[in-house]
Amino acid sequence: MACNFLRRWFRGDESRYQNFLNSYDQFSMAVAPANVHNEDRSQLVSGSLTDRVNGHSGVFVGIYDGHGLEGATCSQFVLDNLFENFKNAMQNHDAVNPEVIQEAYHRTEVAFVDHVGHNWQNKPQLAVSGSCCLVGVVYNNVLYVANAGHSRAVLASWPDGGGWNDLEVIQLWVAGRGRAEVIAEHPPGTNLFIESAPGQWYIRGALQPTRTIGDVYLKYNEFNEAPLPDEYIQEEPIVPPILKAEPMIQTHQLSPDDRFVIFASHEFWDLIDNDQAVILVQGFPRNFWFLYFLVPVENYFLIWLEIRTKSGIPLPTRRSVRLKALGGDNQDIMTKATDRAQASPSLRNSVCC
Repeated sequence: MACNFLRRWFRGDESRYQNFLNSYDQFSMAVAPANVHNEDRSQLVSGSLTDRVNGHSGVFVGIYDGHGLEGATCSQFVLDNLFENFKNAMQNHDAVNPEVIQEAYHRTEVAFVDHVGHNWQNKPQLAVSGSCCLVGVVYNNVLYVANAGHSRAVLASWPDGGGWNDLEVIQLWVAGRGRAEVIAEHPPGTNLFIESAPGQWYIRGALQPTRTIGDVYLKYNEFNEAPLPDEYIQEEPIVPPILKAEPMIQTHQLSPDDRFVIFASHEFWDLIDNDQAVILVQGFPRNFWFLYFLVPVENYFLIWLEIRTKSGIPLPTRRSVRLKALGGDNQDIMTKATDRAQASPSLRNSVCC
């Protein structure tokens, strides 16, 4: 049904329809917003990672989870600037490495702080706008995962000829600074965290992640005063910053057994665990693309990126996936039995140099 709809959308132009399939058949994405104004943004770029002709090719994935008074402002700013800053840093280094990614985050943070400063008198609420930022880059057979916030990336891997029991689920999410690390960076007795529920600690009662883009009212004293609304002004000075924008970065050398990666914001992972997510993704036929991934639950972004490097493996031909919503009446949010997907072309051969 999805394929027929898209054919009608391309008005019978079979060549354009096939070009669309060839461009997007390795990637799927979905969003189910809980709010009228969605604060999250996402990004997927496959091809050149620089502005140079015949520049280095790869894949860039971004999950930008906005929050605060104008969360969409910060996440949109990251969407508009982070990849451009990555490309500029890539040209300076002529390669992908952790330093390139760190530089892209730093440039984006500095630019957003400048943006808040330029609008400080007219829109002080921008100081309370922030975004978690999860980035994945596939280049030269290496996967780089950078995380500022509490989004997560999960890799599914299994060998050719293996069965379901051979599935390995690898969490590539890198935890941000822990509470103890933040406390150690401040003078003894500094008011930093408030426990809103058992085990649920919030910075000054406002924010859980300790690494974000934006949220400058928790980073710089010049934005912790009027005209900022009184309810956001911190009584104690902010030296050094409670929050940091520098991401934690992890690298993974891709192998023929690596099949796909799931990138998603923390709201998605609040609903299901790593294993359930992998079962969900591997179970959907590729010819339906992302349509089956639209789950009407709390606000989240889900992108999954296939990195299959060989033919498919024998898995159960049909599998039922039942997901439970957390809390409340614990009702089902999705139940689906589906045939397993066919093998897809190698990402390495199609987009990586």
